[in-house]
Amino acid sequence: MHVLHLSSAAALDRRAAARRAGTPITAETCPHYLTLAAEAIPAGATEFKCCPPIRDAANRDRLWPGLAEGVVDCVVSGHASGSARSAR
Repeated sequence: MHVLHLSSAAALDRRAAARRAGTPITAETCPHYLTLAAEAIPAGATEFKCCPPIRDAANRDRLWPGLAEGVVDCVVSGHASGSARSAR
């Protein structure tokens, strides 16, 4: 199984446990989950709209160790130009 667009740091412990148990599962995150914070996004700024949503800075800061430790396997663009255009 491959987990797309991991944005919630709450899932890291379960992902690490699955890895230790030998479960064949990988996970990815996106640059916006590693760099942006929900509280810094102005209300109504739909250019930041994505699914799953951008979370708070504390969550963002917990994703980095997950990436460094290999709990998150890779960073991908998450690019979906058709979706982005329709959201505007």
